[in-house]
Amino acid sequence: MEKNNFLSIGEICHICDLAPSALRYYDKVGVIKPAYVDNESGYRYFNADVIPRIVMLRYYQSLGFSLNEIKSLLGCSNIDEMRVHLLEQEQKQDEHLREITMVKDRIRAWLDMINEAKIVLNDPDNNILMRYIEARQMLYCDPQIHSFTKLQHIMANTDFVLTAIKNKQTTCGPLYVRYPSITKRLEGDLKGVRLMARCHQANKLMTAMTTSFGGFQAVCAYHKGSIESLRNTYEKMLAWADKHRFELQGTCVERFINDIWLGGREEQYIIEIIMPVGAK
Repeated sequence: MEKNNFLSIGEICHICDLAPSALRYYDKVGVIKPAYVDNESGYRYFNADVIPRIVMLRYYQSLGFSLNEIKSLLGCSNIDEMRVHLLEQEQKQDEHLREITMVKDRIRAWLDMINEAKIVLNDPDNNILMRYIEARQMLYCDPQIHSFTKLQHIMANTDFVLTAIKNKQTTCGPLYVRYPSITKRLEGDLKGVRLMARCHQANKLMTAMTTSFGGFQAVCAYHKGSIESLRNTYEKMLAWADKHRFELQGTCVERFINDIWLGGREEQYIIEIIMPVGAK
């Protein structure tokens, strides 16, 4: 066969701005084949018709298609076949975009928590106030409580994180810890606590892992400082509620803004305490 009628691998790669190793790999997987291979030297020689094929291949790669998918694309005989492949790729990219958006939103939620913590840390006052807690669906987990369990272990929310990952559920924003009783909370009793976190709006929610939270008025205050000093903030809030004759439901929720997850020192922990008001 006359070699002058064909292009060497070097010539093809120069024209297509391609590394020789890439072209050899395309040959290996069967997506770009040489016209013939010299039996003595092993050199590959290509027909000029592969040039547009290589350009199309590289363009399809920029659309996220795999080489196996591109083999099918290059073999399409009509526009209907091409449409099917493009629709499938569009669906894949939509899912990829959804995942990227969820990650970005979770990062933004962490940044919002840092900004909130900085505002609270720089505020010399620690006002107790009544505010409405907006109703929303939350992912939840009822963690196992052992004899050695401390609030610091709850803050790490190991059970919650692993359960959410296993079930492909995505949380966003701060951890909420709900206690069935303010009295037991002050006694350090962690039995019956529930961990909650906001569901990402793009979640394909599992009903078994969701619960309603909010939709009520609550006495709220930020606690600034160590876990051990939380009791002081609770006592101030209880006295404030009594003074203003607010009837508390008896439960309470702690919303963790700055804790071990953000690497904050314990004296800079920020925890919002929420005491629902209304019928028990």
